[in-house]
Amino acid sequence: LIVTDDNNVASAMSVLAQKCALAKVPCYCAADSEIKDGGFMGYSVSYTALGRKTGNMVCDIINGKAIKEIPVSVFESSELNLFYNSDFVLKSGISIPANLLEKATDLK
Repeated sequence: LIVTDDNNVASAMSVLAQKCALAKVPCYCAADSEIKDGGFMGYSVSYTALGRKTGNMVCDIINGKAIKEIPVSVFESSELNLFYNSDFVLKSGISIPANLLEKATDLK
């Protein structure tokens, strides 16, 4: 199951994650908060970095720059962080390869 960064799904994430773990279905998430709330694993942007980029754009606007002059900002895949939830792993019995675990942060 792949969960997008959606507030409706996020509000029910703990229930969804519990059902997925019991069914032994990995619940891949697009936001670190969804993983923290029970999801299995996924890549996510740093919301601190996203806030900084947004803040810089706001400063540009406040300082008179036209919105149409501000380029769209996209995070590169190298800027994403890998997260997992060890509680989901324990409940589901789904294992994560060691080469991924060494790159990932546990958000249980």
